[in-house]
Amino acid sequence: MAEPFFRTERLTVGYNGVPLIRDIEIRLDRGRILTLIGPNGSGKSTVLKSITNYLKPLCGAVYLESRAVGGMTGGDLSRLVSVVLTEKPRTELMTCGEVAATGRYPYTGMLGILSEEDRRLVREAME
Repeated sequence: MAEPFFRTERLTVGYNGVPLIRDIEIRLDRGRILTLIGPNGSGKSTVLKSITNYLKPLCGAVYLESRAVGGMTGGDLSRLVSVVLTEKPRTELMTCGEVAATGRYPYTGMLGILSEEDRRLVREAME
């Protein structure tokens, strides 16, 4: 059986050392969609934040393409994963092109300055 694109092993998530959900086991092949369903406050966003390393897991591990997410740099992780959380981004003063261009930030330097190639890729994606 092929290694899944994404997997967790005995992942425990929570806040301030207090577990909210324990022993989460997820396996996901490339190109598949995973939906987390549950009532408000059940931990869906906490799981997503832990998977993307925005929140450190209390226990266990997350792997992406067989690499431990906890050992990746922010830049490496942002090239492989994107997530839309429930917090509403403040885009009311941004154009559609500016919102689309944020997808290129993992490929720019620390200042987030887009190259001509980045701008071309944004235009192509919007078309």
